[in-house]
Amino acid sequence: MDGMQVESTLALPRDVAVALSHAAVQAIADQERLTVLHIKGPIVDATLRASALARYGDDEPSETRRRHSIDADVLVAPSQARSLLDAMTRHGWTLAWDFDEGSLFAHAATMQHRYLAHVDVHRWFPGIEMEPELAFRTLTEGARRIDVAEYPCLVPSDDAHRLILLLHAARSGGGAGASDVTQLWTRSTSEQQEAVRRLAEDLDARVALAAAIDELDSVRHHRSYRLWRALQRPQHTHREVLVGHLRSARPRELLPLVIRFALLNKRRMQRQSEESLKLRETLHAYRVWVKRRMGVDS
Repeated sequence: MDGMQVESTLALPRDVAVALSHAAVQAIADQERLTVLHIKGPIVDATLRASALARYGDDEPSETRRRHSIDADVLVAPSQARSLLDAMTRHGWTLAWDFDEGSLFAHAATMQHRYLAHVDVHRWFPGIEMEPELAFRTLTEGARRIDVAEYPCLVPSDDAHRLILLLHAARSGGGAGASDVTQLWTRSTSEQQEAVRRLAEDLDARVALAAAIDELDSVRHHRSYRLWRALQRPQHTHREVLVGHLRSARPRELLPLVIRFALLNKRRMQRQSEESLKLRETLHAYRVWVKRRMGVDS
C-alpha cells in the first residue's frame, strides 16, 4: 500500500493466494453482516477486461495480459472498517499497518496472513471528496456478485470500478497508472466516459478524475487542485503534498493531518530495524524524518 512493503512467505502461487484472500474476506464479511466491495487486481480481469481477455485467449498481446497482483484490495464503509479488521483478526489475520500509518490520505490498512496474500482494507478512496459514508453507499449502487476462488464476492458496477481505477491512476503516475488510463478511458466509448463523468460529479471526484485524464487545468478553481497537481509531478516532495492536503482539507481534518505528517512512525522503524529503538536513536531518526519531509538537506 502506497509504497510500503510487508514481508511475505507465501507457499501458494501468488495469484491463487490473492484470489483466496478475496474469498476469505468476503466470507468473513458475510458472516459478520458487513458490506465489502472487491476492487482492482483480479477483479478487473473478471469484469472490465473479461471480454478482451476472452477474445485473445492465450495469444493475448502485452496490453491485455492478465494482471499480477501482490495483494487483495477491498473497500468498506468507514463505519464498518474497524469491525472488519477485528473480524479478520479473529480468523487468523494480523494488522501490518493501520489506517494512519500509510499515506496522508489515511485511507487503507493492511492485514496479513501466514498463508494468504495481504489485504488492503480501504475505508475511503482518495480522490472522492464526498462524505465517505455516503460515497460508499453510492459506490454500492449496481454492485453484483461474481465468483472469485469459487466464492461469490461483491464487486462494484463497471462505471464505479472504472472511476476507482482512474482515481488510483491519478496517484500512480506512469506505468500501471498510464496503462489503466489508456485501457479504461482512452479506449472506452463516449457513453462509458460520460457515465464515469456523471458518477465523478455525484461523488465530488471531478478533480482527481481530471488529473487522471489530463484535464487538470479545467478545475484550477477547486480547493483540491493543488494537491492533485503535486501528485501528478513524478518528483513531488512531501512538503508539496502536505501543502496540497492542507489547502484541500476541511477544518476538522487539519489537526489530524498535521499530526500524521509531523510525527515519526516509530512502529514502522522498529519493524525495519527488527529491534526496540532507544531514545537517542528515535530522536536522531526524528530529525532526519523532519528534514526529509520538509525538503531540507541534511
